[in-house]
Amino acid sequence: MRKLFAFALFALASFALVACEEPAPEPQGPQYDLTLTSEAELSFDSAGGQGCIKYQITNPDTSLKVGVTRNVAWITNLTLGDGEITFGISANEVEEPREGMITVAYGEKSFEVKVKQAAYVTPDPVLTLLSQSEMTFPGKGGSGEITYSLEYAVEGVTIEATANVAWITVATGSAITFEVAANDVEEPREGVITVAYGEQNFDVAIKQEAKAASNYDFEFNTPFLNGEYCGQSGSAYNYYIFISEKGVKSDNDRSCTYYLLDLYSSKSSSYSNPVVPKGEYEIDPNDTFKPGTLSGMSSSCWRLAEDGTFIAYLGFDAGTVVVSDDRIEGELIDGNGAVHHLLYEGPLTLSYEE
Repeated sequence: MRKLFAFALFALASFALVACEEPAPEPQGPQYDLTLTSEAELSFDSAGGQGCIKYQITNPDTSLKVGVTRNVAWITNLTLGDGEITFGISANEVEEPREGMITVAYGEKSFEVKVKQAAYVTPDPVLTLLSQSEMTFPGKGGSGEITYSLEYAVEGVTIEATANVAWITVATGSAITFEVAANDVEEPREGVITVAYGEQNFDVAIKQEAKAASNYDFEFNTPFLNGEYCGQSGSAYNYYIFISEKGVKSDNDRSCTYYLLDLYSSKSSSYSNPVVPKGEYEIDPNDTFKPGTLSGMSSSCWRLAEDGTFIAYLGFDAGTVVVSDDRIEGELIDGNGAVHHLLYEGPLTLSYEE
């Protein structure tokens, strides 16, 4: 009986010990969490730009720090802020799209953001007028220039410039230059220069004033100067000058209008290479042949026919001729009282053409 009671007590004690034991705790992961709060995929155009990723950390662990990495070099300047990460995207210079990845980690937690960028697209050419879109010239004409800029040039395509009127002559280069001819009518006129590059183009309006009413009875602008140096004559040196329409080839071939200026200067010249001396010369009706004069007897205007016969002859009673650098200009009054305006521009050397 005692043995049975002792066994029962032992069994009861064992049960009590088992019943009082607590189960062992199960292992637990980190209590913090990292959450992406902005888009998981970001897209940029080929020019690049700036981006931002936003995130949130719950139950932060003070022993941990946020880390951020990228897998491509064109994602730049990763900067960690409070709840956000900013970054830059370089321009894409190739004609293919590209992708990269930004990884954000906090302890054992992390997320990824995909970054996409569009391919580079070659832009269309851009032609821009830099100078004025309208230019005005006097009746005597002149020179002009059109300046422009060209962006995104295409190989094999060139600038073209054309005028819609014959009195404007255009030349192209790094700038566009043009010449406006003298207006020979007493009415203003207009033209247009069109500058084109492929499908890009612009127009420049060219306006010209009417021919100015002349104060002279005769206007004579000549491209030819001939003559000879005759050496010393009294106290002066004599120059026998012809300015003409066609040039004087010989004594037997003067079939044009020309002006003879019998000029006397204080300056001598070379016989082999004579040059008209600069200065002011006045018609001397008394023919004193003093320096600074033109012979009133010899200085004249001749008009000859093709066979060399005279059509007209005019002597001069008064007037002045001025010789300057590459220029001879004169106002002379003939025996009928008509005023002649003479202009030659070019070298002042004298010779006869064979």
